[in-house]
Amino acid sequence: MPERVPGGAGGGVLPELLAVLRPERRRAAAAIGLGSAASLAAVALATSSAWLIDRAAERPGLTALTAAMCLVQFLAFSKAGLRYFERLQAHDLAFRLLGRLRVRFFATLARLTPAGLGSARTGDVLSRSIDDVDRLQSFYLLVVPLSVTGAVTIVAAVCVAALLVPLSALALAGGLLLNAFALPLLAHRLAKKPARRVAEAGGEIAGDVADLLAAAPELAASGRLSPWLERLAARDADMRAAQMQAARRRGACQALSVLVAGGTVIVLLLLTMASLRNGSLPRVDAAVLPVLALAAFESVANLPEAFSMLPQELEAGARLLGLERLPTPVREPAHAVALAEGGAALAFEAASVRYDGAERPALSGFSHRVGAGRRLGIAGASGSGKSTVASALLRLVELESGRVRLGDTDVATAAAADVRRRVGTLSGVDHVFAGSIEANLAMARPTATAAELWAALQTVGLAEMVERLPGRLAAGAGENGALLSGGERQRLCLARLLLRESAVVVLDEPTAHLDEATGARVLDDTLLALGDRTIVLMSHRRDDLARMDETITLEGGRLVDRPSPATATVAASEPALAVPS
Repeated sequence: MPERVPGGAGGGVLPELLAVLRPERRRAAAAIGLGSAASLAAVALATSSAWLIDRAAERPGLTALTAAMCLVQFLAFSKAGLRYFERLQAHDLAFRLLGRLRVRFFATLARLTPAGLGSARTGDVLSRSIDDVDRLQSFYLLVVPLSVTGAVTIVAAVCVAALLVPLSALALAGGLLLNAFALPLLAHRLAKKPARRVAEAGGEIAGDVADLLAAAPELAASGRLSPWLERLAARDADMRAAQMQAARRRGACQALSVLVAGGTVIVLLLLTMASLRNGSLPRVDAAVLPVLALAAFESVANLPEAFSMLPQELEAGARLLGLERLPTPVREPAHAVALAEGGAALAFEAASVRYDGAERPALSGFSHRVGAGRRLGIAGASGSGKSTVASALLRLVELESGRVRLGDTDVATAAAADVRRRVGTLSGVDHVFAGSIEANLAMARPTATAAELWAALQTVGLAEMVERLPGRLAAGAGENGALLSGGERQRLCLARLLLRESAVVVLDEPTAHLDEATGARVLDDTLLALGDRTIVLMSHRRDDLARMDETITLEGGRLVDRPSPATATVAASEPALAVPS
């Protein structure tokens, strides 16, 4: 995937975000119902309190005020309780929905990884999974419930105003509609462009920071750190400028909201005075209309601000859900065929692979068969197609033509997860998690005993090093193995592979980062531990290839040499094979 994947707040993202509510519609209805009741209770409390004060000014008997006093007390307690339970329900709903979105996002990543993501920047994907999901919290917590509760409050307030002074209902309806819908729409339009700039700059900054942290020592050593920092500072300044522009426009909309509310209250005061003079409104109701307006405006006061943030939320939603529009790199069969257990032969039959946008195929007409329990070495310069062979076998890429068989089964007819369960792989990009060494190993076999973990570490030559660590197996490996050397990290991944019960094992440069003596010892122990499993080894080291039953050579995605076992060592020592990966 290029740096930018499908995003942009298109018209379809709002229905998609609202559709996320469907599984939680009961909780959503409860939250909106409680919010509407709390809003109506707040308006009723303000108006009834105003009426009570007016009535008390006439000094009637206490019994004449008892009902109104009880109503005010009831509304005061009801408002607090309803608001509390509404906040509780709304936050519970929002967190559940964000959890669903995260699971949905990671399910999409699992579907696309790795071939479907192409050249995606880690920082940008991380930004989508964290920042964009968090930004949608206010959409489900504010925008959706406030839109409904605001509409309910407006209808109720306008109906009450119509009963008191019919003409005031028009003024109140106009002011509330301006504040609840017209101004939020204006705020949404004004904030749309800055929101896109903020979202794009945020993804770029996250990508730059991830790259900078990963390569900081090398950049500093080569004197290239300053340009990266300057580029990061420029993008940060651009994002801050966009945020300031959005904040100024949001502030302007809030100021307009206050002016509209104040103007509407003044109009209602004038209408109230006129009604009092002509006797159409009792004096005891003199304060009801202005207070009703103030309470109604307060109930919709957060709408302009909430809607001014809507463009950023829609942009976040579009970036988050945009990955779902990327095509799946491999198609799952409608009716998957089960793979046979036990040892497995594998065969490539005129297999060709072409990556998106590539002029030439990465693998072209590749045919070769490896018997069950046999060991195949693949030699070739970087870009010759060795890794593509592994990707095709693991069903990480779709074949343009040809077939790959595991046993007697075409892997295209089997579930990708089943294929990857039967085929284990070690590559230079295997991830080491920030947890303990034990947790990293247990990922391969959660039921493995401590003795089995130590045996795997002993095979790859890590047991003595781990025994010296504080906590031993419980010692942390660091973020992506940062607390380990390159060779230790590679061997930890190899130990993890040994714990998997895979019938076929693909080893891509298994002795990388190791000196020749250590690499030879580790590889010998590994091959002994793998026993009679079918092995495909890719390496630039002639000694590694010499341990295989047969070695073939790839060049430009094509099979150019199929030497006999007796000549495998000689072929592996050709200069063309010594090009580093």
